[in-house]
Amino acid sequence: EESKVEVSGDLVVKENLDILAPSTSNSLEGILGTNDWHTSDVTLLLPATDDENGSGVAETKYSLDNASTWVTYIDPIALTQEGIFNVQYFSIDKAGNKEETKTAIIKIDKTAPEAKLIFNVATQKLEVIGRDNLSENVVATISEQVNIENDHANDRRNVFWFWGWLKKENKKKIIGTATLVDQAGHKTEVVWEKKSSKDHRIDLAISSIAYDGIKEDVTNSSLQYKWMQDWWKRKYLLFASHLSTEEVSLESHYFPSKNQTWLMEKPKEIADDDGNDNAEKRPVWKKMTGMIIPSIITDKGSIKINY
Repeated sequence: EESKVEVSGDLVVKENLDILAPSTSNSLEGILGTNDWHTSDVTLLLPATDDENGSGVAETKYSLDNASTWVTYIDPIALTQEGIFNVQYFSIDKAGNKEETKTAIIKIDKTAPEAKLIFNVATQKLEVIGRDNLSENVVATISEQVNIENDHANDRRNVFWFWGWLKKENKKKIIGTATLVDQAGHKTEVVWEKKSSKDHRIDLAISSIAYDGIKEDVTNSSLQYKWMQDWWKRKYLLFASHLSTEEVSLESHYFPSKNQTWLMEKPKEIADDDGNDNAEKRPVWKKMTGMIIPSIITDKGSIKINY
C-alpha cells in the first residue's frame, strides 16, 4: 500500500493506493496414499486473501484444461475422476491487481492394480507382472508357504520302519501368493495352490484375489505349463500349456520343427510327462506362427486368458 497526498488550499486529501495483488492458496480434502497420490475423491479449496489495508479480493479464477477456459471459483471443486489434474488458479482484487498464476498438481488413483501370470521363457519360472490404469512401476513379489496337514480322516499309514515304528503320511500344500503394490499404495494379492513340484512344470490352481484387503474367492481357474529344452538350453524342444477359467479353457502346443503354436479345438489338461499329448493327431482350432505363451490376467475379480 502507498499513500498519495494532495494539498488544495487548507484541505489535505490522503488517498491510499492498492498496488499489491492478492494471494491464493490451495488445500485438499481426501485420502492420501503414497507418492502424493490420493486414493479417493478429492475436494480442492482455493482460499484467497488480500493485504490488510488492500481493496479486498474481487474474484478467484481456475482452469482444469491448461488455461483454455477459466471458471470463477465459488464453491470447493470436487474431483471425482481418476487421473492427474493440473489445476491453474489466480485471484484479482477490487483495485484490479492480478496475482501471478499458480499451479496445483493433483493425482487420484482409486483402483488397485491387476496381475498377469505368465511363463518367463528366459528364467523358466512363473512371472507376475503388475498392470495399473494410472500409476507406473507396480512392484510384484511372489512368496510361497508350505502347509502341513495331518490326514486324520483316513489315518493312512505307510513305510514300515525296520524296528517296527509306523510313520503317518501327511498332506503338504504349497500356497503361493503374488503381491502387487502400485505407486498410490493400493495392494492386490493373488493366491494359488501349487499342484505339482516337478521340474519343468508349473501347475497352479488359483483360489482367491484380494483388492486392498477385500477378498474374492476364485473357482475352476488353473494354469499349467510344461517344457523341455535341449542340452545347451538354447532352444525349446517342447512347450505346452493349459489354462482354464470359469468360462473358457485353452490348450496350446509348440512345435519347434514347424515354428508354430497350435491351439487345440477340444482343450484338456496336459499330461504330466514329456510328450506332446498326441496333439499332432487331434483337432486344431488355430495355428499361430512362433512360440506363443498364453497367460492369465486378473480383471476386477475375474480371471481371463490372454495370448
